[in-house]
Amino acid sequence: MNWRVPFNVTRRKFLQTGISGAAAYGLAHRATAVSAADGSGPYRISRGSPQIFVDLERVEKLENVRQIFHQAQKHANNPVLRGERPWEAAGYGFVHSVIYDEDDKLFKCWYQGVIGCQAGPVHSYGPHVLCYATSTDGIHWERPNLGLHEFEGSRDNNIVIPTTYHNGKDHWESVLKDPFGEDDDARYKGFGWSSLTGGLHTMTSPDGLHWKHSQGIVVPGGDAQAMMIDPLRQRYVLFVRGGHPTGVHHSSDYVHWSPRDNDALRWDGPGSCYNQVGFAYGDTYLGILSYYQTHNEHLIDARLLTSRDGLHYKLAGPDALTRPALVPLGEIGDWDRLQTRLSGAPPVAVGDQLYIFYRGFSTSHNKQNRPRDQYFAGAMGMATLRRDGFASLAAGFDGGRVTTRPIVFEEGALRINAKARFHANVTVEVLDEREQPIRGYSAADCAPCREDSVDQLVTWKDNSNLNRLAGRPVKLRFDLVNARLYSYRVV
Repeated sequence: MNWRVPFNVTRRKFLQTGISGAAAYGLAHRATAVSAADGSGPYRISRGSPQIFVDLERVEKLENVRQIFHQAQKHANNPVLRGERPWEAAGYGFVHSVIYDEDDKLFKCWYQGVIGCQAGPVHSYGPHVLCYATSTDGIHWERPNLGLHEFEGSRDNNIVIPTTYHNGKDHWESVLKDPFGEDDDARYKGFGWSSLTGGLHTMTSPDGLHWKHSQGIVVPGGDAQAMMIDPLRQRYVLFVRGGHPTGVHHSSDYVHWSPRDNDALRWDGPGSCYNQVGFAYGDTYLGILSYYQTHNEHLIDARLLTSRDGLHYKLAGPDALTRPALVPLGEIGDWDRLQTRLSGAPPVAVGDQLYIFYRGFSTSHNKQNRPRDQYFAGAMGMATLRRDGFASLAAGFDGGRVTTRPIVFEEGALRINAKARFHANVTVEVLDEREQPIRGYSAADCAPCREDSVDQLVTWKDNSNLNRLAGRPVKLRFDLVNARLYSYRVV
């Protein structure tokens, strides 16, 4: 399944590319899409930002249409990266972050290695090192011999943070490349927890290999954390484990952080948040939750979150905890049978697909039920999703209709991401403030879209774009016949 994410961004310039990294499609667009404070005014949508159908806040009416959430499809080569070297012993769950670096044309992964693991009634493991791997396709990975740090008398390894820092007691769960920071020496940023100090720390690097650490604890907190670099508001956001609700801090300079907000995520129902991550998607935010099912064999799986401000999240859809997970658990005998957790970085886009990297485990989080010969023998998997394909609005042969709330846009053409291939079609009409079709933009004038494509141009008999409607509040009405609509955008 599919989608795409532009994240190569050098300085303040965001570039759209075929393969792009560590955030969601439309990350290049500034936060200009806002509505009235009470939600009554029109939404101003940013040029090129996909308008997805996860929270339906920008939809006014659904007629004979169902909202359907979709699962990511696991790659056949899973797991794509796992512990193989002596400094990568079966340890704490292969904590990792993956980005695509457009400058170097490489997928880059920072992952936790563990030196030694002792089995027995009480498991012991460690110390930790942080390792580095690269890939040209996100599936086949190489461990470069960096020569930076010594392990057992040799520098022939891919270690970027050795055991000498905090006695190897760190969990660096998020490593990201900063798209808008001005300091070349801090182009890469990391965030993690130290069990030695009991607090959360940051680190910076010019190249992702040579790291400088923060002096002392940045914010208090425990393990299972994650970080977001927010391009819409140009800030950094830390998500801190707290059960549920979870906590969040934010900063404009990566040095001074806001007090903890304990309302990042909460819900009424069973289980808790093991950890969460957020990311910008177009002109809004999505997130992934590692849902800890304390009521159900201590299973953990990855589920979808949504947010409008990047700080406060909610479960996506009314059945978010009962429908199948975004990244489902494996079958009996699979390597990810009992846990599928988020990674410390956002999804990565490759063409029309989104690559979701995740942590998988064949054992439960319940220590009493875990085999005595291992401790969290995790690995890294990859799953794919259609671009914008978290949720769709679908109608059958009897037809259905989707009407947006009033929107305002800049000049451009309307493009849709839709599946309408076999005896199917999508037509669009543009409505004025009285909900009447605007002349030249009626459904009768619209050329039906009859493709399964993430990028279909919508045209009308005398209009190939929306230019003459730019800046004017209008509504879009989509008529669907045996079709599925994932998103629309004005480009």
